Amino acid sequence: MRRLSVMYVFIGLYSACTPGSTRADSIDYGEYLHRLGAVDTPEIANGVAASGTYAYVADGASGLQVVDFTDPLHPQIVGYTDTPGEAWGVVISGAYAYVADLYMGLQVVEITDPLNPQIVGSADTPGDSYGVAVSGTHAYVTDWNCGLQVIDITDPEDPQIVGCVSTPADANDVAILGSHAYIADFGSGLQVVDITDPEHPLIVGCEDAPLDAYGVAISGAYAYIADVYSGLYVIEITDPENPQCVAHLSMPSWVFGVAVSGDYLYIADQSAGLQVVSVADPENPQIVGGVDTPGDSYGVCVSGNHAFIADGAFGLHVIDSTNPESPQPIGAVDLSGDGLDVAISGEYAAIVTGYAGFQVIDISSPQTPQVIGAAPMPGDAYGVAVSGPYAYVAEWGEGLQVIDMSIPETPQIIGSENMPDLAYAVALSGAYAFVADHYAGLQIIDIANPLDPQSVGGADTPGEAYDVVVCGSIAYVADGSCGLQVIEITDPLHPQIIGGADTPGEARGVALYGDYVCIADRDSGLIVIQVADPQNPQIVGGVKTPGDANGVVISGTHAYVAEWGSGLYVIDISDPQNPRITGSAGSPAYGFSAAVSGENVYLGIYGGFQILPAQVEPSAVDDFEGLGGLDGLMNKMPLHFIPNPSSQSTVIRFSTHGRGNVQVGVYDAAGRRVRDLYRGALGAGFHNLTWDGHDDSGGETAAGVYFVRVTTAERSVTGRHTRIR
Repeated sequence: MRRLSVMYVFIGLYSACTPGSTRADSIDYGEYLHRLGAVDTPEIANGVAASGTYAYVADGASGLQVVDFTDPLHPQIVGYTDTPGEAWGVVISGAYAYVADLYMGLQVVEITDPLNPQIVGSADTPGDSYGVAVSGTHAYVTDWNCGLQVIDITDPEDPQIVGCVSTPADANDVAILGSHAYIADFGSGLQVVDITDPEHPLIVGCEDAPLDAYGVAISGAYAYIADVYSGLYVIEITDPENPQCVAHLSMPSWVFGVAVSGDYLYIADQSAGLQVVSVADPENPQIVGGVDTPGDSYGVCVSGNHAFIADGAFGLHVIDSTNPESPQPIGAVDLSGDGLDVAISGEYAAIVTGYAGFQVIDISSPQTPQVIGAAPMPGDAYGVAVSGPYAYVAEWGEGLQVIDMSIPETPQIIGSENMPDLAYAVALSGAYAFVADHYAGLQIIDIANPLDPQSVGGADTPGEAYDVVVCGSIAYVADGSCGLQVIEITDPLHPQIIGGADTPGEARGVALYGDYVCIADRDSGLIVIQVADPQNPQIVGGVKTPGDANGVVISGTHAYVAEWGSGLYVIDISDPQNPRITGSAGSPAYGFSAAVSGENVYLGIYGGFQILPAQVEPSAVDDFEGLGGLDGLMNKMPLHFIPNPSSQSTVIRFSTHGRGNVQVGVYDAAGRRVRDLYRGALGAGFHNLTWDGHDDSGGETAAGVYFVRVTTAERSVTGRHTRIR
């Protein structure tokens, strides 16, 4: 048996008030698939198409909504046209948007002026139009129980139905490849229609494996089917008259839409948002990324480096897909209960799992964490903190339990103290444990003798105490419906509430960042409160997460939010008044708690425990004479390279805070400019430039270290990139 160190670690002022650090092996979540911005639409966003810097949303009873995403962090509705029916599907071709308008058939909308779209033509169909595709001079409309309708759009102002073919079930979506239309026929799978003669379309093949087919996309020799209840089906269509199912992949929930770009599929998953599937090997599809959204994802499209999700009642979401993959867990382990709270002690994680009690996980090998010990508890274990060989567990109905885990394989309860109500969380400072005790507020326990903990004081809070953090003489309590409560604990026997700030949601988690407190505020996401004056805390910022924010921990300049949907959200709080989502874990998970130690994030989730890489912290580039000493330049506009190092091209990603002139140059290690990459005006937001590894004369640069400098009127920032062969 390995024995835990018996060194006592009392959590004092510095450790309680100062976030931890991450190591060089951390990653930048911003270099992976992540959400940029969103805009609410008036009704239900069912479908989306994009062209240029505009996205066109089929928004149900509100018709076609035009969204400008020039600044993808802040997309804006800039135009609309109300269609006579309910807009469900949309496709762009040239100067027109073609809208499948449910019971009003096909609507043709001129979008020459995106700010003033105008319906210029229409063709009523006999059924309900859900999907539309355009090829040449014809639009192909899936008309539910009336099959496929073929419409001549030679004159967009006078579209005419020229052909049709019934399908066995309900035609919902369509994609065109060459002389064939591929129909997602809800109830009868994939139907292949020969459209060589558009006036006489003919079903020539079918594959009913994806029975409840709802969405379809085509690439090369394969059709990709979104089957509502069964997930993704891959159909080989080399012989259109004999399509064959070659692969199936289950998805997190119901799936409705699918788009393809390169080797990746982008799938609208109702409850899990955007899911990205690698089809580099079409017969072995793999989920490689995901971004949760707050609503029901129905439609998806991809344009350039952006993916767009039509998210039902929550409008349009813009997602950076420059790198379509998400950070993956380093390691994981299933638990008999849920990972409600986690604390790290050296090579071990102490985790509480509700009814399943207290467990010890060996994390010495992050790739293969192992549960090595457990202690049954008298009640449901909800919170945990560790000091030395002892774990202090907050238990529902059973108060505070002290566990000796000096032998991690056989942890033992050695002391306990009852609480007035339901203990949710515990924090340690000096010789005291501070317990968030739900309706009984904050309870203080003397733990100088761990075998005989004694309650010494308490302060009832107006709400429901869920979490607590201590810094010096102040305890900060996440008080549920009453937000943040600030409690003076100079005299532990007589703690006093001295301030508070209500939050818009339900305060469930709390963490400190200098003069600020970060609150995990359930459906309101992360709320930032300034506490420089503890008696007068003020909300100064916040950012919404798609799912419920349950817990929060801070390391460096980032908050890690345990979230009910993606599991983990990483939020940049370097500017506390303007927190920004950096990225998220990609796999659907229900996060309860998080801890950061070294280069890793330890996440307690529904039914398990995950280890993820931590977010790399910004740092100045090393000084070198050629560029006049660049360390110390502002890093508020960080540079990212995808990939880095690279042997061919790399995408340079940076952000600007306002519109203005920008210069981007590439320099060698001696400070000589080798490539004038960009000079011109850019708007606010994220930007991507590609460097192909060539100099200004078109010659290929040698392997080695290069520096890219981005200069605006306000600031300059430099990043290091390595070229390899």
